[in-house]
Order: sequence, then C-alpha cells, then structure tokens
Amino acid sequence: MWPADAARQARLFLLLCLLIGYLHYRAEGSARGDIPADSDSLAYQNHALSDLHAHMQGRLSLREFLYGSREVNFLPPLHKWSLQLGYLILGLDNLTPYAVSAFWMVVAAFAVFLIVRRITQDPAFAFAAGLLLLGLPASLRWGFMGSRNDWPAAALYLLGFWCLIASDLGRHRTMMAGCGLFWGLGLLAKSSLAGYLAVPVLALAADAVRRRKDLSRAQAENVLVAVLAAVLVSGWFYAAQYRDVVSYYSFWPTVNAANERLQYQLDSATARRLFYVRNWVVQMGGLAIAVTAVGLVGIVRLLGTRRPPLEPARRAAVGWALVFALAPYLVLVPRGDYAPTADVNMLPFQLVLGVTGLWALAGSSVGRAVAVGALLAAAVVLDVARIGEHARERVYAGVDAVRAVHELGDVLERHRYREWRLYELYEDIYLNAATVVNVVYRDPILRSRFDVSVAQPSLDLKVSPAVSARDRYWGLAERANVLLVADRPKGPLWRTVNRQWEELRSLVAGDQRFSLLGVLHPYDDGTGVEVWARQLASLQTESDGWLLSGATLTVSARRGRWPLLVRGVPAGEAVRDLWLVSPEGGRVKAVAAADGRERGFLFPLDLTDTTTVLRVEGDRPVIPAELGVSGDRRALLVLHPRALFLGGGAAGGANPR
Repeated sequence: MWPADAARQARLFLLLCLLIGYLHYRAEGSARGDIPADSDSLAYQNHALSDLHAHMQGRLSLREFLYGSREVNFLPPLHKWSLQLGYLILGLDNLTPYAVSAFWMVVAAFAVFLIVRRITQDPAFAFAAGLLLLGLPASLRWGFMGSRNDWPAAALYLLGFWCLIASDLGRHRTMMAGCGLFWGLGLLAKSSLAGYLAVPVLALAADAVRRRKDLSRAQAENVLVAVLAAVLVSGWFYAAQYRDVVSYYSFWPTVNAANERLQYQLDSATARRLFYVRNWVVQMGGLAIAVTAVGLVGIVRLLGTRRPPLEPARRAAVGWALVFALAPYLVLVPRGDYAPTADVNMLPFQLVLGVTGLWALAGSSVGRAVAVGALLAAAVVLDVARIGEHARERVYAGVDAVRAVHELGDVLERHRYREWRLYELYEDIYLNAATVVNVVYRDPILRSRFDVSVAQPSLDLKVSPAVSARDRYWGLAERANVLLVADRPKGPLWRTVNRQWEELRSLVAGDQRFSLLGVLHPYDDGTGVEVWARQLASLQTESDGWLLSGATLTVSARRGRWPLLVRGVPAGEAVRDLWLVSPEGGRVKAVAAADGRERGFLFPLDLTDTTTVLRVEGDRPVIPAELGVSGDRRALLVLHPRALFLGGGAAGGANPR
C-alpha cells in the first residue's frame, strides 16, 4: 500500500499535511476575517510589518533589519523574516501570518515523520506520527491560530534532531553540519531554544566523554563542524544582543513572578510544581496522551529487553528522543518560569516515543497493521476535530477593532495629529496600541495619512507589579503622544496596568499636557475608549526648512492660557517682531530673545478651542530678491523653527514628576 520510494512517501505525506494546513487556513479566515490578532501574536506581526513600512519609506537600515529597532531587541529575526516573506508573496492581508504558521506546522510534522521513519523504518507509522502532531491542541492554539515563534523554533529543533540521529551520532559529516545548521536556525527563531537544548546537549557531551575511547577523530571533527555551523548561523545575533536576551528572560521568573502566579492561580507550592503537568494535559489532549502512555510501555520493553532487536544507531536514537522529550523540564521547573507554550518543544518527541513504542509492541506484521490502522484512525479523528474546533472558534468576537482604528484616525486628523506614538493605560489583548499599528500598516489609505508607532516602554513599566501607578503613568506619558484609556475596567486583573486602571485614568485626566479628543465605542458591551493626546504645536514650513510670513501654526491643547515658544535661526537681524493671528483676526505679539545664532519668540496664548489654526506674520520678513541676494521672493522669517509649549495651563499646568 505504501510507495517503496522514500521520496514518493515524503511527497505524499507533505501533500496531505499541506491539505490540512490549507483547511486550517480557511478555518482561520472563517473565524477571524478582518479582525486583528490578539496582542500575543501582534507583537510578532508588527515586528515584521514595521520593517516593511520603514522599507516603503526608504528608512530601513541594515541594523534594524537584522537586530530590530526597539529599545530592547531580544527577538532574533528568522521568524520575522518568514512573516515578511509571507507578506511579500501573499500581500499585507490579515490572514497572511496564518498561512506562514501553517507552513511551519507542516515543517514540524514532516520532521516528526522523518524521525519516526528513521527509527522504525516503517512509513505507515511515520505517517501516523506526523498527522497526530497536527491534531494536538497545542498545534491549534500556538500554531494554526497564532503567529508566535514557538512552532517555527520547534520545527527547526526537530529537523536538527533528525540530522543528529541520521548522522549515526556524529559519523556522517554532512548530516552533522545539517544538525548544526538547523539548531542554529532554531536559535535564530527563538532565543529560549538554548534552554531546551542545554540539558540534552550536555547529556550528549557527557556521553561522548564516557565513550571517548570508542570515538574516532572524524567524529570529533564532525561535532566541531556542527558547532561551527550553529555559531555561524546564529552567533552574530547573540554576540550583539546577548545582554538584551539575558535581561528579557531573567525578567519573567523574577520581577513578573507575582503576575504569573495570579494569572495561572498558582497560590500554593503544590500548584506551582504541578503547573507543567496540568499544562501538558491541556496541550497534548486525551487521545494523544493515551497513545503516548501505551507507547511508553513499548519504549521500556525496547530499551530494557531489546525486543524487538534494533541496530545500535536506531536504539540510541530512541534513547536520545527520550532525553529530548523529558530533560528540558529539569530547567523549566526549577526556574519557575510558567510558560504555556514551553511544552511545544517536548510534545513532538513524546509523540515520537509513543508511536515508536506502539510499533515495538505490535511485533508481528499483522499486529503492526492493526496498530498503524488504529494510529491513523486516531490521527484522522484528531485532525478533523481540530479543524472543526478551529472553524467554530469565536474568541475574536465582541470588539470591532478595524472600525475603531478608522474612528481613531478621524478623531486625530480633525485635531491635526499626523504622527502617533501610541500606548494604552489599560490592557485588553484584542484592542490596544499594537492593534492600531497593525491595522494602519496593512491599510494603504491609513498608512499614507499617518505615521504610527507604539511607544515602547521598558518591561518594568509595562508589566512589573513593583512599579506604582504614578511612576508607570509618567514613564508612559513621556514616551507617548496619544494615550488610549478605557472608560471602565477592561481586561484581566492579573495584568498590573488593569489593577491600576482607576488611578492611571485619574492621572491622565489631571495632566494638563493631555486633552481628551474623543471617545471610541468598539465593544459590544458599550465600553468606551478615550483618546487623550499630548499638546501639539505644528508649524507649516517649506521643504528647505524655512518658516514664511503667512504660514500656519496648528495648536492642540486644553483650553486656557499657555505660553508657546518658537525657536529657530532668524533670516536676519530685522526679524524681531512676530505675530500670531487668529481666524477671527485677533493678534498676539511675541516677546523675542536671542540665544546665540537662534532666537526665541514667546507667545502668550489664550485658547478657547481644543484645536486652533493660527497664522504667523512678521513685521519685517527677509525677501532675498529685494536684497539682490537671489531671485527668491519668499518672505522668510525663521529657519528650522521648533514650537513647544512651556509650563502649564490655567488649570495648574503639567503635574510635577
């Protein structure tokens, strides 16, 4: 029944996996449509889109492309590059990341297929193992329904392991180079893969030391080739960013530990110790657990009684699969880093062991035919169940994020805000600053109207429970010029910012630098999202940087008296008296003061509207043509002017820090 040719077996398996991936992609389209991803996945999508956006504007540097443009660049770039390639091929569509995710899931399933076929030399069991992987709950939650970097890293991790066992543990140089290449690429997809590799690699090294008399020089050289390949592929990133990576992964089990315990209800030492047991049950699912549990009996028999007999290389492969399936928990549990996605790196190996164990238990050809039939039936049941579950998924309902972003654009454009540095003083994973950026980046009209970015705070400001609401507010308000605030509690309370919501909202309301420009209503339950914007003073200047007499000054601030300073290099000594003229004809004269080459012009403004457009006039502008300097007939006032508000308004000004 199975093609004798290994290449034909692989092609048939890949076609079947691609079909499953396509059905998941269609299910995601049905469930999601135009609704943006949750913030967990948006972090990765926006990382890719920001580069593409910068490239369209001609300002993407090589360093940003390789390392990122954030204050803390802990994300290695391979997953970002795969998303960018997807966007370039399929377009800036909302569903493009899920096509990329389906691709990585197919790669992971193919790696499992190769590993099981290598150990059992039975393509039917290999087929079943790969298809079972695609039907795991973890494959749906973190793979087909998300765009994180967990499964891309796991897929490369599995391919590296296949190369390792195909090399007969170091005897074939090409396969060892492949092992180093894939593990290097895995590290270039997700930094934490180093933690999952650490204990198995140390075990491999210890075994090599134990058997050093039996190892040939060629094997040692092949291991060095693998190490060199991994270093060449990923070392350049970690040589530059290792401080950021270490800082990031040290933060979660220490500073953020209290939030994680609240999130996962780990209120006792027993609950914390059992976290990964409970998580494993959820991510693996009952049917796959049953397959693995029965199969482990066969693994014990295979390794303990040597039945059925296996050649040493294949038996060693089973033993090392057991190490890779269990050893990473020796790092995870003591660290106290509670990550639901962590099992993604071990589940495939556990599935490999389960299927291999059933193959060992089956014994005769009739027994194996029955076993593989049962496994394939289980795989079909799981895959159909996951696709159906995916199609019925409705976690995205309840908020119209796309409409909200368009409303936000209308509100901010009315008040002349073209450049947004966004952040939110509440945290809901379905509507936040990252959601806004994602929608704008993918919409050519919004993209042409606005320059949008997320104001990147430090990890402490973002989530640390040790940071007070006041300190958190001032840190975020210094970075952002547009703040989004829910008008009622919204989002899970285990997030620090949501526990501080009431105080944060009162702080922005009392900060005279920010004005309430409007309220969005994207939620089905009626929750409003307030749009608070920092004072804006925008001068109309020429392309060469000159402010002309008659140019406009747009100011947006709270009503009241505000001192506004305009600084720049005057066109000549005669440029001393500047006026601001209101639409009604009122005139405000500046007090001028020189400061080196620059001159400052201080205007006392009385604002009666949130946003006002004023005209700048000068009594004695410089007209180069009249001076015989050039043919330029423009009325020049100030070169490279900057406008900024000073102090506070009539209500008391900006809060002291």
